[in-house]
Order: sequence, then structure tokens, then C-alpha cells
Amino acid sequence: MCIIVDANKLGAFLADPADEDSRPIRKRLDRGISNPSPPQAHHTQEKKMSVTKRCTASMIVASGILCAAQAVAAGESGSFSYVASLVHDYTTLEHAGQTFTGGPLHGTVTVTESSGGPFVEGEHGVATCLVYSRKSEAGMDLETPCTNTDASGERWFLMAIRKAGDIQVGGGGEGRQELMGGTGKYAGLNGACTYTAAYLSNDRVVSQARCEWRKP
Repeated sequence: MCIIVDANKLGAFLADPADEDSRPIRKRLDRGISNPSPPQAHHTQEKKMSVTKRCTASMIVASGILCAAQAVAAGESGSFSYVASLVHDYTTLEHAGQTFTGGPLHGTVTVTESSGGPFVEGEHGVATCLVYSRKSEAGMDLETPCTNTDASGERWFLMAIRKAGDIQVGGGGEGRQELMGGTGKYAGLNGACTYTAAYLSNDRVVSQARCEWRKP
């Protein structure tokens, strides 16, 4: 648990002789002759209180340092969703019982929801991707690196990976994406997304994703 302390109050606690712990001693001193106490006993009690104060102050300061360290270690994190509207220009090759497909995929990407951080809700950008797909009787293996450039020219990178569905009109499927940093405010960022792709006529593709990101 983190403790928040006013520095002025902490100083007053250490310096003010009128704290609660010292009142019983002053009262006994005020009684004078009626209830005398050896001067050495007063000195010992005052010394104990001084040590107690210093220990308490040290614990408070240490707690503050620990909290600051935890905040730094925690870094930043958040979530966002986006939708991409893309056009592809694929080339397909039938080879040794497998179908290989590759080519560019480009269009626009829009952040539709964001918890904050570098991804701004409503912000538009340009997506430039390169698709590589191999399909056989065992299934499909698709990888797509993408560079997304926002309105200010800063870029964030991702790698889309899909092992289900297809890339035919009326098809598509679900997969995952890895966030791989970027430039400017995206530097050092990483995370993961789940996404779906839908292949439409006229070489059109629509992709929707939900992402969790973190930044050290």
C-alpha cells in the first residue's frame, strides 16, 4: 500500500516538541516538586521518542520511494480497437499440391475505441501490408506484416498471423496480431490483438481488431 504524506506536516512532526508523545513528560515536569523524576529518566524518554520519530519518518520516506519505483516499473498500458478497409493485389501460384499467395495489401485504418495513450479514438491512418499465404490439405498458414502511419507521420508496426479460414471472396477468418513498436509515441510499444478478416468482391478486405498494448 502507498502512503501519501505532506512534506510540511512530516517536517512539523519531526521538529514540533508539542506532539502527543511528549505531553505526558511535560505534564510530569510541570508538577515539579510534587512528582519529581530523575533528570536522567526524562532524558532517556525523550531520546526514545526521538528515535521513534526518526524510525517513523524513515518508514514513510521508504514507502514513498517504493511507490515511485512501482509506478515506474508498471509503465503504461491500455487497449484499443480499430477497423481497416483495404484493397489487395495478390498473385497466386499452385505448386506441389500447395497454393502460395502473396502481394500487397493497403488502405485506411481507423481507431474506433481507445482507453487512452498513443492510440487516439477517431484517428485515421494509412495501412501498408504485405501478405504471404500457404495453403495445403493440412490447413492455411498466413503472415502479414503491416506498417500503419498516423496523421502526424508516426508509424506503428504489427504482424498478423492466421491459421484458419481462407483469402477467397466471401471468406476470411480469425487470427491474432503482434504489436511490434514503432516511431515517436509508439516507440517501445508491444502487445497483442485478436482480429477478423472478411474478403469482399473487387479485391476488398475489411479487418476488425481488439488490442491490448503496454509500454515500459
